[in-house]
Amino acid sequence: IVRKISGSSGYQLTITNPNTSGSIFYTTDGNDPRSPGGTENPAATSSDGSVTITINTTTLVNARIRNESEWSALRDLLIVIPQNYSSLKITEIHYKPIDDAKNSGSLYEFLELKNTGEAALNLTGLSFGSGISFTFDAGTILEPGKFFVIASSRANFISRYGFNPDGEYRDQLSNSGEKLEILDPSGAVIYSVTYKDVAPWPNEPDKTGRSLVPAHANASLDHNDGKNWVASKAVHGSPGRDDPNSEGAGVKN
Repeated sequence: IVRKISGSSGYQLTITNPNTSGSIFYTTDGNDPRSPGGTENPAATSSDGSVTITINTTTLVNARIRNESEWSALRDLLIVIPQNYSSLKITEIHYKPIDDAKNSGSLYEFLELKNTGEAALNLTGLSFGSGISFTFDAGTILEPGKFFVIASSRANFISRYGFNPDGEYRDQLSNSGEKLEILDPSGAVIYSVTYKDVAPWPNEPDKTGRSLVPAHANASLDHNDGKNWVASKAVHGSPGRDDPNSEGAGVKN
């Protein structure tokens, strides 16, 4: 379990070596400062003495002490810096894909998220609290207007859509509807939508292999109101891009 502390932009983190010998090696990208095989990770920073680093955004720091060829146990710390996540939206829900000749449709499920704002979002430490199981990797940055797609099966998603999803989740989306929640690193809900397969929600995604997409690509509409969702234009949906059936598709705020 990763240790967590809260701070504000400009937080000063000091890493010290409790031993009389050896050097500190640390990373801020979520990776281990020791590479497989025991060599130094090229991305790691080293220091012979204590070192203080400035943390401006949510960051996972991993550190070890190396004394010649010996490495200490990994120490990790997630420094949580508050951020406004209001521009992070789920913009496509493909909960009932159609089967193909080889596989159940459930293997082609996916969720799409979008940064609908004008500033980059650091998704480090965010997770889904209900519906599916998924935690965003340390160092995940979502630029304005960009998408993040997670699938129930990476291999099957690639076979159908021809590109690699950004992540793979556990569990399955309910065909009858359910609540999907995104939690910040402290466990607070920052986004919640409960989709359904009955009116006023579109029924095509429950019957024809289309996905749920917002009625407007960027507007801050209530995503818990089924009238603000439509069926995707094409069967299988449109992961990784605004759907043509969403008003304002391809247009920035």
